Amino acid sequence: MNNKITICQGISGSGKSTWSNAQAGALVFSTDDYFMVDGVYRFEGAKLGEAHAYNLGRAEGAMMAGAAHVIIDNTNTQRWHYAKYILAAEILGYAVEFKVFECDIETAFARNTHSVPKEAIERMANQLKDCLSKS
Repeated sequence: MNNKITICQGISGSGKSTWSNAQAGALVFSTDDYFMVDGVYRFEGAKLGEAHAYNLGRAEGAMMAGAAHVIIDNTNTQRWHYAKYILAAEILGYAVEFKVFECDIETAFARNTHSVPKEAIERMANQLKDCLSKS
């Protein structure tokens, strides 16, 4: 099995997108793409479910088309965030790997490009720590 999906895990500002976009030949899928309007990020919490479904659909389409490497560039701080990607990968014969991005809250807050509040980043960090401890 040569095809793989990499599921990134990390808080906003931890370097997921920078790393993902540097992976030559990989197709990168981020739920954030749903909120890009004319090159400007316009987050709408009420549409988050639609955005996740949109991203999953694009990733599944790439896997069905035989993409060699698919990257899921989301925070994935809780199992339910990435469970459907794993299921799709298993059905479509993709190897699943995780890449965890460790970053302290202060650095992540300073680097995050979507103006995510520090409290939200702290919450993500706690969720990720809990998620990783159960792996």
